[in-house]
Amino acid sequence: MSKTEQLQTIIQDQTRMLIEKNRRLADLEYRIREMIVTGSRKEDLARLQAELSQETIEGQSSLFHTLLETVPCGIVVFNTKRIVVTANPRALVLLDIVEDEILGKEIDLFLHPCMEKIEKALDPGETHRAGRVPFPKKSGGEIHLDLHITPILNHRRSPLGGIVLLYETPAGSPLPLHGEETPESNIVPYVP
Repeated sequence: MSKTEQLQTIIQDQTRMLIEKNRRLADLEYRIREMIVTGSRKEDLARLQAELSQETIEGQSSLFHTLLETVPCGIVVFNTKRIVVTANPRALVLLDIVEDEILGKEIDLFLHPCMEKIEKALDPGETHRAGRVPFPKKSGGEIHLDLHITPILNHRRSPLGGIVLLYETPAGSPLPLHGEETPESNIVPYVP
């Protein structure tokens, strides 16, 4: 398993766990409201369960965000509606945007050169490599990014969204073939 595949697997697992925990929390909150409306005496227990679930989710979310912020490549996570739900600092630098410009927006706006690959990634399956794609910079010029797009699937193999890994590659470097690891020598190191 390549380094990229290992990273994608870790991010997929963390994202899947976070989404599933959020769904369980929403279900628990619904049951608590229902218990309050019916005047049930189990309100206190339900509140404690909700608080415990919330703490678990916050802890998981913290771990996930720590992972996102420390990896050397750009990461953009989007849901099934193709809305960006998170992006790490490296992705913001590579795409030359600020967080407010990407979160809650359609991924098409930022990764339009490789939308066909993103469409395929939303179908259950394997990682799709868009290859080296030039992106214009606000400051002028362009940056070449090697993109890997992976679907996020729940335990029933239904799509929850996708992950895009962004690696900066020098403009003149040879492009690796589909399925090959991007050579470490072709990746521009990230220094925060």
